[in-house]
Amino acid sequence: MRGGASGVGLIPEQVWEFPDLPASPFGTDPTVASIGFQNGKAAGSASPLTWSAAQYVRLMRDISAGAILEQPAEVFARYVTNPPGQTSLTVTAPSNNSAVSGSPLTVAGTSVVGNTIHIAATNTDADSQTATVSGPVQADASFSLDVPITGGTIVVNVVAVSPSGATGHVQRSVIFDFTPGSVLLDVADPNFDDSGPGNYAYPTSADFHAGAFDITAFRIVESPDGATTTFKLQVRDLSPTFGNPLGAQLVDVYVRNPAAPRMIPRRRPRSRSVITRSMRAALGAG
Repeated sequence: MRGGASGVGLIPEQVWEFPDLPASPFGTDPTVASIGFQNGKAAGSASPLTWSAAQYVRLMRDISAGAILEQPAEVFARYVTNPPGQTSLTVTAPSNNSAVSGSPLTVAGTSVVGNTIHIAATNTDADSQTATVSGPVQADASFSLDVPITGGTIVVNVVAVSPSGATGHVQRSVIFDFTPGSVLLDVADPNFDDSGPGNYAYPTSADFHAGAFDITAFRIVESPDGATTTFKLQVRDLSPTFGNPLGAQLVDVYVRNPAAPRMIPRRRPRSRSVITRSMRAALGAG
Protein backbone atom coordinates (compact mmCIF):
# COMPACT_ATOMS: atom_id res chain seq x y z
CA MET A 1 0.00 0.00 0.00
CA ARG A 2 2.83 2.36 0.78
CA GLY A 3 4.47 1.57 -2.56
CA GLY A 4 1.30 2.47 -4.44
CA ALA A 5 1.00 5.86 -2.73
CA SER A 6 1.98 9.10 -4.38
CA GLY A 7 3.15 12.53 -3.24
CA VAL A 8 3.28 12.79 0.54
CA GLY A 9 1.81 9.30 0.97
CA LEU A 10 -1.58 9.67 -0.69
CA ILE A 11 -3.07 6.18 -0.96
CA PRO A 12 -5.27 5.77 -4.05
CA GLU A 13 -8.48 3.84 -4.45
CA GLN A 14 -6.94 1.54 -7.07
CA VAL A 15 -3.46 0.71 -8.35
CA TRP A 16 -2.45 -0.40 -11.84
CA GLU A 17 -1.81 -4.17 -11.81
CA PHE A 18 -0.76 -4.58 -15.44
CA PRO A 19 2.48 -3.75 -17.31
CA ASP A 20 3.35 -0.08 -17.66
CA LEU A 21 1.28 1.79 -20.25
CA PRO A 22 2.64 5.10 -21.54
CA ALA A 23 0.46 8.16 -21.91
CA SER A 24 -1.09 8.67 -25.33
CA PRO A 25 -0.05 11.64 -27.49
CA PHE A 26 -2.28 14.71 -27.44
CA GLY A 27 -5.17 14.37 -29.84
CA THR A 28 -5.56 10.59 -29.50
CA ASP A 29 -9.12 9.29 -29.77
CA PRO A 30 -10.41 9.56 -26.16
CA THR A 31 -12.10 6.16 -26.43
CA VAL A 32 -8.68 4.48 -26.69
CA ALA A 33 -6.39 7.07 -25.10
CA SER A 34 -4.34 6.39 -21.97
CA ILE A 35 -3.43 8.88 -19.25
CA GLY A 36 -0.35 6.80 -18.54
CA PHE A 37 -0.11 4.00 -15.99
CA GLN A 38 2.74 2.47 -14.01
CA ASN A 39 2.57 -0.99 -12.47
CA GLY A 40 1.86 -0.73 -8.75
CA LYS A 41 1.02 2.96 -8.87
CA ALA A 42 -2.24 4.91 -8.83
CA ALA A 43 -4.57 3.99 -11.69
CA GLY A 44 -6.21 7.38 -12.04
CA SER A 45 -8.78 6.73 -9.33
CA ALA A 46 -9.58 8.82 -6.26
CA SER A 47 -6.40 9.80 -4.41
CA PRO A 48 -6.23 10.10 -1.52
CA LEU A 49 -9.10 7.82 -0.60
CA THR A 50 -10.05 8.35 3.04
CA TRP A 51 -10.94 4.76 3.89
CA SER A 52 -7.77 3.49 2.19
CA ALA A 53 -5.68 5.65 4.52
CA ALA A 54 -7.72 4.43 7.49
CA GLN A 55 -7.22 0.80 6.47
CA TYR A 56 -3.48 1.43 6.12
CA VAL A 57 -3.34 2.62 9.73
CA ARG A 58 -5.39 -0.39 10.94
CA LEU A 59 -3.20 -2.83 9.00
CA MET A 60 0.00 -1.23 10.32
CA ARG A 61 -1.24 -1.56 13.93
CA ASP A 62 -2.32 -5.17 13.40
CA ILE A 63 1.03 -6.16 11.88
CA SER A 64 2.91 -4.45 14.68
CA ALA A 65 0.81 -6.19 17.32
CA GLY A 66 0.78 -9.54 15.53
CA ALA A 67 -3.00 -9.76 15.99
CA ILE A 68 -6.25 -8.35 14.65
CA LEU A 69 -6.89 -5.67 17.23
CA GLU A 70 -10.44 -4.75 16.23
CA GLN A 71 -11.82 -8.26 15.84
CA PRO A 72 -15.19 -8.66 17.64
CA ALA A 73 -14.82 -11.64 19.98
CA GLU A 74 -18.48 -12.65 19.67
CA VAL A 75 -18.38 -12.69 15.87
CA PHE A 76 -15.11 -14.67 15.85
CA ALA A 77 -16.56 -17.21 18.25
CA ARG A 78 -19.74 -17.65 16.19
CA TYR A 79 -18.17 -18.00 12.77
CA VAL A 80 -14.67 -19.37 13.47
CA THR A 81 -14.41 -21.01 16.89
CA ASN A 82 -17.88 -22.50 17.00
CA PRO A 83 -19.63 -21.87 13.65
CA PRO A 84 -23.35 -22.69 13.42
CA GLY A 85 -24.40 -25.72 11.45
CA GLN A 86 -26.48 -25.62 8.30
CA THR A 87 -30.02 -26.79 7.82
CA SER A 88 -31.99 -27.51 4.67
CA LEU A 89 -34.09 -24.74 3.12
CA THR A 90 -35.80 -24.57 -0.27
CA VAL A 91 -37.95 -21.65 -1.41
CA THR A 92 -40.47 -22.54 -4.13
CA ALA A 93 -42.27 -19.19 -4.27
CA PRO A 94 -41.87 -16.47 -5.25
CA SER A 95 -39.56 -16.87 -8.23
CA ASN A 96 -36.51 -14.65 -8.24
CA ASN A 97 -36.84 -11.36 -10.15
CA SER A 98 -40.55 -11.94 -10.73
CA ALA A 99 -43.41 -9.45 -10.80
CA VAL A 100 -46.15 -9.72 -8.18
CA SER A 101 -49.61 -8.19 -8.36
CA GLY A 102 -50.58 -7.59 -4.76
CA SER A 103 -49.92 -7.69 -1.04
CA PRO A 104 -49.35 -9.73 1.04
CA LEU A 105 -46.61 -11.72 -0.66
CA THR A 106 -46.80 -15.46 -0.07
CA VAL A 107 -43.43 -17.09 0.59
CA ALA A 108 -43.51 -20.89 0.42
CA GLY A 109 -41.05 -23.74 0.45
CA THR A 110 -39.73 -26.68 2.44
CA SER A 111 -37.38 -27.19 5.35
CA VAL A 112 -36.81 -29.58 8.23
CA VAL A 113 -39.69 -30.32 10.62
CA GLY A 114 -39.04 -28.46 13.88
CA ASN A 115 -37.32 -25.52 12.19
CA THR A 116 -38.61 -21.96 12.41
CA ILE A 117 -38.84 -19.80 9.30
CA HIS A 118 -38.06 -16.08 9.53
CA ILE A 119 -38.84 -13.79 6.59
CA ALA A 120 -37.83 -10.16 6.07
CA ALA A 121 -39.16 -8.23 3.05
CA THR A 122 -37.22 -5.00 2.39
CA ASN A 123 -38.44 -2.36 -0.06
CA THR A 124 -35.28 -0.91 -1.60
CA ASP A 125 -37.34 1.81 -3.33
CA ALA A 126 -38.85 3.06 -0.05
CA ASP A 127 -35.93 3.79 2.30
CA SER A 128 -35.45 0.06 2.98
CA GLN A 129 -38.73 -0.26 4.86
CA THR A 130 -38.86 -3.85 6.14
CA ALA A 131 -41.69 -6.13 7.19
CA THR A 132 -41.02 -9.40 9.03
CA VAL A 133 -42.95 -12.57 9.77
CA SER A 134 -42.03 -15.90 11.38
CA GLY A 135 -43.63 -19.30 11.60
CA PRO A 136 -42.94 -23.01 12.09
CA VAL A 137 -42.31 -25.65 9.45
CA GLN A 138 -45.37 -27.87 9.14
CA ALA A 139 -45.50 -31.63 9.76
CA ASP A 140 -45.13 -32.32 6.02
CA ALA A 141 -41.89 -30.24 5.97
CA SER A 142 -43.59 -27.37 4.12
CA PHE A 143 -44.11 -23.73 5.07
CA SER A 144 -46.21 -20.90 3.65
CA LEU A 145 -46.14 -17.44 5.20
CA ASP A 146 -47.65 -14.13 4.09
CA VAL A 147 -45.63 -10.95 4.46
CA PRO A 148 -47.05 -7.47 3.70
CA ILE A 149 -45.28 -5.48 0.98
CA THR A 150 -45.58 -2.04 -0.61
CA GLY A 151 -44.97 -0.91 -4.17
CA GLY A 152 -41.39 -1.13 -5.38
CA THR A 153 -38.51 -3.58 -5.57
CA ILE A 154 -38.66 -6.02 -2.67
CA VAL A 155 -35.69 -8.04 -1.44
CA VAL A 156 -36.97 -11.08 0.47
CA ASN A 157 -34.61 -12.83 2.89
CA VAL A 158 -35.78 -16.23 4.09
CA VAL A 159 -33.96 -17.88 7.00
CA ALA A 160 -34.55 -21.30 8.54
CA VAL A 161 -33.34 -21.84 12.11
CA SER A 162 -33.19 -25.26 13.74
CA PRO A 163 -33.62 -25.91 17.49
CA SER A 164 -29.85 -26.34 17.73
CA GLY A 165 -29.14 -23.01 16.03
CA ALA A 166 -28.27 -24.32 12.56
CA THR A 167 -29.33 -21.93 9.80
CA GLY A 168 -30.25 -21.89 6.14
CA HIS A 169 -30.71 -18.78 3.97
CA VAL A 170 -32.33 -18.02 0.60
CA GLN A 171 -32.82 -14.60 -0.98
CA ARG A 172 -35.37 -13.57 -3.62
CA SER A 173 -36.18 -10.27 -5.31
CA VAL A 174 -39.64 -9.34 -6.60
CA ILE A 175 -41.21 -6.24 -8.10
CA PHE A 176 -44.60 -5.00 -6.88
CA ASP A 177 -45.76 -2.40 -9.38
CA PHE A 178 -48.30 -0.54 -7.29
CA THR A 179 -48.68 3.22 -7.01
CA PRO A 180 -51.26 4.60 -4.55
CA GLY A 181 -53.04 7.83 -5.38
CA SER A 182 -55.42 9.45 -7.87
CA VAL A 183 -55.19 8.57 -11.57
CA LEU A 184 -54.98 11.84 -13.52
CA LEU A 185 -54.51 10.32 -16.98
CA ASP A 186 -54.85 6.78 -18.32
CA VAL A 187 -54.46 6.19 -22.07
CA ALA A 188 -53.79 3.12 -24.21
CA ASP A 189 -51.74 2.84 -27.38
CA PRO A 190 -52.05 0.15 -30.11
CA ASN A 191 -49.60 -2.75 -30.26
CA PHE A 192 -47.07 -3.20 -33.06
CA ASP A 193 -46.71 0.49 -33.93
CA ASP A 194 -43.10 0.78 -32.76
CA SER A 195 -41.64 1.45 -36.23
CA GLY A 196 -41.71 5.23 -35.79
CA PRO A 197 -42.18 7.01 -39.11
CA GLY A 198 -41.67 3.67 -40.83
CA ASN A 199 -37.90 3.46 -40.93
CA TYR A 200 -37.07 2.47 -37.34
CA ALA A 201 -35.43 -0.92 -36.81
CA TYR A 202 -34.39 -2.57 -33.56
CA PRO A 203 -30.65 -3.07 -33.02
CA THR A 204 -29.47 -6.49 -34.12
CA SER A 205 -27.88 -7.29 -30.76
CA ALA A 206 -29.59 -10.16 -28.94
CA ASP A 207 -29.92 -7.85 -25.91
CA PHE A 208 -32.79 -6.11 -27.69
CA HIS A 209 -36.10 -7.72 -28.60
CA ALA A 210 -39.11 -6.62 -30.62
CA GLY A 211 -41.66 -4.83 -28.48
CA ALA A 212 -39.18 -3.52 -25.92
CA PHE A 213 -39.95 0.03 -27.11
CA ASP A 214 -43.57 -0.46 -28.17
CA ILE A 215 -45.59 1.75 -25.82
CA THR A 216 -48.99 0.23 -25.03
CA ALA A 217 -50.19 2.32 -22.08
CA PHE A 218 -49.38 5.53 -20.24
CA ARG A 219 -50.71 6.61 -16.86
CA ILE A 220 -50.19 9.57 -14.52
CA VAL A 221 -50.85 9.12 -10.80
CA GLU A 222 -50.77 11.78 -8.10
CA SER A 223 -49.81 10.59 -4.62
CA PRO A 224 -52.37 10.94 -1.78
CA ASP A 225 -50.42 13.84 -0.26
CA GLY A 226 -50.00 15.57 -3.63
CA ALA A 227 -46.22 15.67 -3.27
CA THR A 228 -45.33 13.19 -6.01
CA THR A 229 -46.53 12.71 -9.57
CA THR A 230 -45.80 9.29 -11.02
CA PHE A 231 -45.59 8.63 -14.76
CA LYS A 232 -46.13 4.94 -15.61
CA LEU A 233 -45.41 3.62 -19.05
CA GLN A 234 -46.10 0.09 -20.29
CA VAL A 235 -44.29 -1.55 -23.20
CA ARG A 236 -45.38 -4.62 -25.17
CA ASP A 237 -42.48 -6.91 -24.23
CA LEU A 238 -41.28 -6.67 -20.64
CA SER A 239 -38.62 -9.36 -20.94
CA PRO A 240 -35.41 -8.37 -19.14
CA THR A 241 -33.19 -6.17 -21.28
CA PHE A 242 -29.45 -6.73 -20.86
CA GLY A 243 -30.41 -9.31 -18.22
CA ASN A 244 -31.83 -6.63 -15.93
CA PRO A 245 -35.46 -7.16 -14.83
CA LEU A 246 -35.76 -3.43 -14.14
CA GLY A 247 -35.38 -2.60 -17.83
CA ALA A 248 -32.91 -0.40 -19.65
CA GLN A 249 -35.21 2.00 -21.51
CA LEU A 250 -34.90 5.75 -21.07
CA VAL A 251 -38.25 7.56 -20.99
CA ASP A 252 -38.65 11.15 -22.21
CA VAL A 253 -41.76 12.93 -20.93
CA TYR A 254 -42.91 16.10 -22.67
CA VAL A 255 -45.17 18.43 -20.67
CA ARG A 256 -47.13 21.19 -22.42
CA ASN A 257 -48.66 24.27 -20.87
CA PRO A 258 -51.86 24.95 -22.86
CA ALA A 259 -51.11 28.66 -22.70
CA ALA A 260 -47.64 28.18 -24.14
CA PRO A 261 -47.01 28.16 -27.90
CA ARG A 262 -44.60 25.22 -27.96
CA MET A 263 -43.81 21.87 -26.32
CA ILE A 264 -41.39 21.88 -23.41
CA PRO A 265 -39.11 18.81 -23.30
CA ARG A 266 -38.56 17.50 -19.82
CA ARG A 267 -35.85 14.89 -19.73
CA ARG A 268 -34.64 13.16 -16.61
CA PRO A 269 -36.07 15.69 -14.12
CA ARG A 270 -33.98 16.75 -11.16
CA SER A 271 -36.17 14.69 -8.84
CA ARG A 272 -35.69 10.98 -8.26
CA SER A 273 -36.37 8.65 -11.18
CA VAL A 274 -37.04 4.92 -10.86
CA ILE A 275 -37.74 2.59 -13.80
CA THR A 276 -39.26 -0.77 -12.97
CA ARG A 277 -40.13 -3.79 -15.08
CA SER A 278 -43.29 -1.98 -16.20
CA MET A 279 -41.27 1.14 -16.95
CA ARG A 280 -42.44 3.23 -13.96
CA ALA A 281 -40.73 6.63 -13.78
CA ALA A 282 -41.46 8.24 -10.43
CA LEU A 283 -40.97 11.99 -10.60
CA GLY A 284 -41.16 14.41 -7.67
CA ALA A 285 -43.73 17.12 -8.33
CA GLY A 286 -42.57 20.70 -8.39
